[in-house]
Amino acid sequence: MVSCHTASGISMSFENEHHQSLDNIKRQAKRLAKTLDIPLTQAQFLLAKHIYLENSFSDIKTKIKRNESTGRMFLALVSRNNSKEIQTQFLSEFGDILTSIHNSHIATVYSGSARELLMNIFVFPSE
Repeated sequence: MVSCHTASGISMSFENEHHQSLDNIKRQAKRLAKTLDIPLTQAQFLLAKHIYLENSFSDIKTKIKRNESTGRMFLALVSRNNSKEIQTQFLSEFGDILTSIHNSHIATVYSGSARELLMNIFVFPSE
């Protein structure tokens, strides 16, 4: 991606990446809400708490805006067009994420498998 600077000095590539990551987490929350048949705000909370291991959805958004990449923040980059590096990291963390779901409230709400749920959230079911 080519980086160019705006009048404010902010790199356009970073702005685009932040925008894409914010869009991704919104889509992930919408997919979770639809899959669990719950309100979007509840899905945002569950996504943050049990998948990203953050305190709130707004904490995820803040970390994206600050370009913080600690913990599971790489999940915000998971998309149809993500890099091989992100795919590899997703696959390497898959087991830990499954465990998080098994040990969470999500497991009591969703009747399917945790693997199926993750696939619905991150691997793009037909939308």
